[in-house]
Amino acid sequence: MENTKRLISASEVISQTYSLISKGFGAFLLISVIYGVLQAPVLILVSDQFSNTVSVIISITVTLINVLLLQPLFGGVVVWSVLKLSKGEKPNLNESFNIALQRFPKLLAVTILQIIFIVLGLVLFVIPGIVFGVWFFAADYLVVEKNLGPWKALMESKELVKGNFFGVFLLGLIILAFLVVLFAISQFILINIENFKVSIDSVGLTLSSLVAIVYGFVVYKSLLNLRSE
Repeated sequence: MENTKRLISASEVISQTYSLISKGFGAFLLISVIYGVLQAPVLILVSDQFSNTVSVIISITVTLINVLLLQPLFGGVVVWSVLKLSKGEKPNLNESFNIALQRFPKLLAVTILQIIFIVLGLVLFVIPGIVFGVWFFAADYLVVEKNLGPWKALMESKELVKGNFFGVFLLGLIILAFLVVLFAISQFILINIENFKVSIDSVGLTLSSLVAIVYGFVVYKSLLNLRSE
C-alpha cells in the first residue's frame, strides 16, 4: 500500500489558520485587546527618551518583562482557545486564562530554555540556532495541551519534528516572511502617523503574535496527526 503520510502544505496551513482565526474572531479580538493594553506601558517605556545608560537598562528590563511574562501568558491563552476551536468547541476566556496561568511556570521555563538553546546555537555559526528553533517550536503547544514539563516538552517537540525537519523549516520561513511584511507595513504607517506610534506598534506586535501562534498550532497538529497514522 502506498504511504500517503505527508506534512501539511503551506496553502493548507494558511487556509486553516484563516479559518480558525475567523471562527474565534470575537475571542481573539478580546484577548488581543487585553494583551495590547498590558503591552502598551512596556512600549511607552521603551519609546521614552532617557540618558543612554538608563535607556539601555529600561529597554532590557521591559523587553524581558514582555518576553518572559506577557508573551508566554498571551501564548497560553491563545493556544488553549484555538485548541478548543479545533475541536469544534467555543473558547471560554475564563478557562483559557486559568489554564494559561496554571501552565505559566512551565511556559516560562520553556521560553527560557528555548532562548538559551537558540542564542547559543546562533553564536555557534548560526545553523545550530536555526536547528534548535525548528526542533523546539512545538514545545509551548505541548505544555498547554498535554501539560508536559519543560524539558519533556522540548524533547517531545524534537521527536514530532523528526522526519519533517525541512518541511517545518520551510513553513517557518513562510510565516517569518509574512511577519516581516507586516512589520514593514506598520513601520511605513508610523512614518506618517508619529503621534500614534505606540498604538500602532502594539497592534502590529499583537496581530503578528496571534497569527504566528495559530499558524504554528496548525503545523503542530499536522505533526501529531502524522504520528497517529
